[in-house]
Amino acid sequence: MIVANKDSMNNHKEIKRQMQHYLNALHVYCFLMRIGFRKDHALAFARKWEKFVHWMIY
Repeated sequence: MIVANKDSMNNHKEIKRQMQHYLNALHVYCFLMRIGFRKDHALAFARKWEKFVHWMIY
């Protein structure tokens, strides 16, 4: 039987928090703009991203 210790649980929580931060739709939108996507395409993608990915990371 594997028992998670307190440090392990905190580490998982921190990883989840970081994923939620960096994978949110605003970060995705800004990243797409930085790499040269047109504003309308980046916005459309970020909206779809939020719709399909949000439930997995929150």
